[in-house]
Order: sequence, then structure tokens, then C-alpha cells
Amino acid sequence: MAPTAPALSRTARTARAAVAWALLGGLLTACGAAGAHGGGRTPGAGGGGTPSRPAAAFPAADGWHDMTRGFGDYFDRHHRASDRLMPAGSIKDVRVRATARAAEARISFTTRSVGKGYAEDAREVARLFGEWRRTVHGDSGVLLLYSPHRPEPFEASW
Repeated sequence: MAPTAPALSRTARTARAAVAWALLGGLLTACGAAGAHGGGRTPGAGGGGTPSRPAAAFPAADGWHDMTRGFGDYFDRHHRASDRLMPAGSIKDVRVRATARAAEARISFTTRSVGKGYAEDAREVARLFGEWRRTVHGDSGVLLLYSPHRPEPFEASW
């Protein structure tokens, strides 16, 4: 009988998933910049690309729905305009899916904040996402926020 690998903790699985998403996001960004596979800043391209929002950082997968345009527009309208470290267009990709227990969401965003400022920006994105989902869809769930400058996701509920 072949030896089995030890079970990974939730933290280890989350860290591995974050690294995988970061690598995949970089690959997709590189493909999009080269114009491959409909990426880049083409309006109506797969992944919800618009002139102000590049195509998806997360790949479209079974059950995941692209909500980038809807939440990105909401964020741009409701986020404090004085925040120069996280200007309009900071929301890069939003994916949501329903599971048997609750909804799940993944958001990729950019910020020039570091340390404590990054956590504050992530909480602000989570707060606005929760407002938007409760107002538009009336649901609740778990949210993972990803940023290219942080290897681990920021987890929140809405």
C-alpha cells in the first residue's frame, strides 16, 4: 500500500490556495497584457473586462459568477474619494458562488497601503461588499480578499 500524505491544516491549505491564485493571476495578467485569450482591457471580453477594469484575475470556474462590474462600480461610488492609496478602479476581480451552507466570494484588489493600512483597506472593501450584497442580493457569506502584495488572503464575513 502506498504511503499517504499527511492532512494539511486549514491555514496551510489557505496559504497554498493563495499562492496558486497569485501565480495564476500573474499568468492571466501576462496573457491579458499580450492580448491572448480575449484578456486585456477589451470591453465585453470574457471575465468582464471594461476599459477601466481589466479582465478577470480569477479564472471562471464552475459555479463562480463574475460580479466585478457590479461591485466595482458600487465601490467606486461609495468609497471615500479622499483615499489616494486606493483610488477608483482598485477592485480588479470579484467572483461569487453559492454553496450548501452560504455564499462565498473572492475579491482581488490593489492598494498602495502597507502593514496596518492594508488591513484597514481590506476591511473597507469587505464592509462595502457586505453593504452591496445585502442591498442587492439580500444574502450573507464568507469573503476572501486577495492583493498582489500579500501572500495570504484577508478573510471576512458579510
